[in-house]
Amino acid sequence: MLTEYTPELIERFYSKVSKTPTETGCLEWMAFYNVDGYGSFGVGGKSKRAHRVAWEIVNGPIPAGLVIRHMCNNRLCCNPAHLETGSYADNVRDMMSSGRWMNAPNTTAPYVRPAGPTAAERFYAKGGMNRS
Repeated sequence: MLTEYTPELIERFYSKVSKTPTETGCLEWMAFYNVDGYGSFGVGGKSKRAHRVAWEIVNGPIPAGLVIRHMCNNRLCCNPAHLETGSYADNVRDMMSSGRWMNAPNTTAPYVRPAGPTAAERFYAKGGMNRS
């Protein structure tokens, strides 16, 4: 989808981005963010991820088949210097190497399986084969 970013739209966008960088230089999105922890911005009646809008304002349209990768590992970051294009596979490798794969938004904590019955215990509890 080709979007023309007017000066008014750009001003509205940047009014929702922090003017003070974090210790790592991130310029964080301060408005609505989705359940996955990515900033969300309305453009032309549709919602777009804020980091994608930041990239497009500075660099133009995102090339077909590519994604925008957060090199800083901060999903709320809209600093174009922290964003790079890459393939989906590149993005997955980034997430896996940084410990972000399948974790809660904006964390690098390792996944810990919740305590509970094992698959075998659940099977037997539902009347599975006798254990004897």
